[in-house]
This record gives sequence, structure tokens and C-alpha cells, in this order.
Amino acid sequence: GLLLAGAVLTCYAATLLLLRSPEAERYLRESCERCLAVLGPRDPLNAEAMNNLAIFLNRQGRLEEAEKAYRDGVRLCVAVYGEDHPSTLSVRVNLARFISERVQRPWEAETLLRDALKAWRGRSGDERSITTANYLGELLITLGRAEEGLRLLAGTLREAESLLGAEHARSAMTLVNLGWANRVQGRLRDAEDCYRRALEIRRRILGPDHDHTLRATVQLAWVIAGQGRHEEGERLARAAVERGE
Repeated sequence: GLLLAGAVLTCYAATLLLLRSPEAERYLRESCERCLAVLGPRDPLNAEAMNNLAIFLNRQGRLEEAEKAYRDGVRLCVAVYGEDHPSTLSVRVNLARFISERVQRPWEAETLLRDALKAWRGRSGDERSITTANYLGELLITLGRAEEGLRLLAGTLREAESLLGAEHARSAMTLVNLGWANRVQGRLRDAEDCYRRALEIRRRILGPDHDHTLRATVQLAWVIAGQGRHEEGERLARAAVERGE
């Protein structure tokens, strides 16, 4: 009965979070408190409830509270699953992205992502290593270390194509980030090639009107225009805007 009650409350709170209900915070906090008090710190529901609260607080822009909730979520996952369990690694990656994107401490995020990537790669064949490597590559580019990011992403693309195939969303994600790394370094022809390949994949697997497809179209338009082919770039960009309307 107690386990069921905790699960139902956590599910209800998660539904309110999804619906962006004004009552979400009340039930999210109650879910965290009840699960911890009734089930104890070693129950998986604790980590789930805390992660939901962290997402809510992040959306609200309450960054100090959100960071505490993310860190509590990591602590609970370690208590339940251990340091290198997939659930723990996923929450660590979420914390790293929050720290990088929301509170601007990229040096701390880099350490978290590198540790998580090493652990993912220790689990042979787990495709989440590819996603984590992409996050780290993006961070390195943001930090002004685009050449280092490019090397990481080039290896990640080989890994993605070997593990998942060339026609996969994660292969396309890696190509987009390789395009960015090349563009930042002024290698516009290489960037164009990456964006074209990513765009072809996304058109086939996601369709021409998907947000990710349109984003790749605009990125391709930028590098085409940057090489002096202004009319071609403008035509591509305009087509993307019209499809996105």
C-alpha cells in the first residue's frame, strides 16, 4: 500500500509537470517528501520524484533550488543504483547540462561529462555514450576549444555509424556538431559537407518539416552564404522559415 501510494503520487505529480499545471509544485514536493519519509532513501521512486522537481524548478528559473534538486537526485541515484549505473549516469549528464547552460560553470560541467562519458564507454554498445560525447563536444566548442571538440566528434561519428548506422538521429546530431566545429574554425566547405549529410539524414528519417530538419537547413544556409553564395543561402533559409510557419 505505501509503495503504491508513493508511485501514484509521483505519477500524478509528473502528469501535472507535463501539463504545466499551477498545482505541479505542491504535488512534486509532496511526492519527494512522502517517498523519502515512507520508502527511505534507497527506493528508486525518490530519484524519480526529485528529478521531476528539478525539471520544474529549472523551468521556473529558480536556479539555486533547481541545482540543489539535481544534486539531490544524483545523490539518491548513487544510494539506490551505485556510481556507474545508467540511471545515475543519466542524472549526472542532466546536472552537467544544467550547470553549463543555466548557471554558466562550464569547467564543472566538463568534468561531469568526461566522467560520465568514460563510464558510458565502459558499458560496451550503449548508445548513450554518443549523446554524452555530443554534449561534451558542444561544450568544448563553446569554451573556444573547437579543434579538441572536432577530434572528439569525429571519433564519435565513427562510433555512431558503427553502432547505429549512418541513417540514425544520433549520427545526424554528430554531423551537425561537426559542422559547427568546422564553421567556428573557418572551414566552411567542411562545415557545408557535414550539414548537407545531416540534412539528408533528417529529411529521410524525420521528414522535411521537423524542427531538427529545419534547423539543419538554416545552418547549411549560413555556411553557404558565408562562402559568398548568397542567393543560394537566402533561398534555403527562406524555404526553412516558410516550412516552419
